[in-house]
Amino acid sequence: MDIPPSMASAVLDLGLVEESAKLAVMSDALAFCHPSTNESLGIVILESWLAGAPVLVRGRVPFSGSTASDPAAGCGSNYPEFEEELLLLLDRPALRNAMAQAGNAYVRTEYSWDRIEERLFQALDS
Repeated sequence: MDIPPSMASAVLDLGLVEESAKLAVMSDALAFCHPSTNESLGIVILESWLAGAPVLVRGRVPFSGSTASDPAAGCGSNYPEFEEELLLLLDRPALRNAMAQAGNAYVRTEYSWDRIEERLFQALDS
């Protein structure tokens, strides 16, 4: 990844890292930022929640809304909206922790083997 010189002191490209290192970075993160315009939910978001990090996603998706029961905060489509959400997470550690816990619970509920199996059989039956 080419990092602009003006961002070199703020961005650290680790390249490919071991799985344990990736999870350690995720668990220590203030939040995981997922700025994709094409994807609202990806495995890296699920991994972040399991590691204990809240998530900032681009725009508003069904599970985002900046409340403690929502596992993700929408970071909008422009920098001021992103900044507002990021500052909210910086200023409110209890909210940040609640969002991380909600995300963790979401993954454990929606992506448990029992839930996957249930949806698979429903799809096959229909």
